[in-house]
Amino acid sequence: MIVTHENFDEWMKEVEDGEAVFEVRTAYRIWRITKKTVLRFREMGMEAVRKSRSPKQKGFYIARGRNEDYVLPGYLFAEYAE
Repeated sequence: MIVTHENFDEWMKEVEDGEAVFEVRTAYRIWRITKKTVLRFREMGMEAVRKSRSPKQKGFYIARGRNEDYVLPGYLFAEYAE
């Protein structure tokens, strides 16, 4: 399912509970963001995935080390964990 700003909080709760995972699909790989990833970044005082704060942007940011990458709207997916 495509994650939007409206349903992001619901999906984040599912990921934190270990019931779902976030996915960012690119041409060459799929980035999977699991409960373990979210908790590791939280321990460091960072967010693994967050909504863009600008009202004009409807995308998301994913953490990559100390930096963040912007994910365009429609490219962040959530699926229930297996």
